[in-house]
Formats: sequence, C-alpha cells, structure tokens
Amino acid sequence: MSFGSFVVIGILAVVLFGKQLPQAARKFGKMYNEFQRSYQAVRREVNSVVAEVTDETNIPDTHLKRQSPPQDDDVAEAVAPKFEPPKNS
Repeated sequence: MSFGSFVVIGILAVVLFGKQLPQAARKFGKMYNEFQRSYQAVRREVNSVVAEVTDETNIPDTHLKRQSPPQDDDVAEAVAPKFEPPKNS
C-alpha cells in the first residue's frame, strides 16, 4: 500500500470513529490478537495430526518432499516419422 492509501484510511477512520478511535483501535487489536491465537492453535493441531498420521503409517520423509526433475540423460528423445506432404497426381 502506498503512503496516500494510508492517509485516506486514516482520514476515513477519524471521520467514522471520531473521539472513539482509540477505543475502536484497542478493540480491533484485541480481536486481531484473539484471531492470531486461534489460528496458531488450529495450525498446531493440524501439524500434530499430520505428524501422528505420518508416524503411524511410517511414510518416509523422502516421499513427502518434491523430487528433482529428470536429467537430460534420463529422458528418451521423442522420435516421430518425418512429415511428407501429399503428392498431387
């Protein structure tokens, strides 16, 4: 966001909230903090379930990582018949 965008948002906030701007900002901060805590809790839970399932199934980590693309030596060259236009009689 540019500086001009922040100025417009600031003016809009002052117009909308006026004297209650500090209270509104405090309330927004508390709500944002609660959202972050909930998000981190869900993220930890998902990571623990993934780790638990991975441990139970004994999937090696190498299968979960991206494999490198094949080298030029590993790829067979495609061979196609040469195109010959139809002959006019």
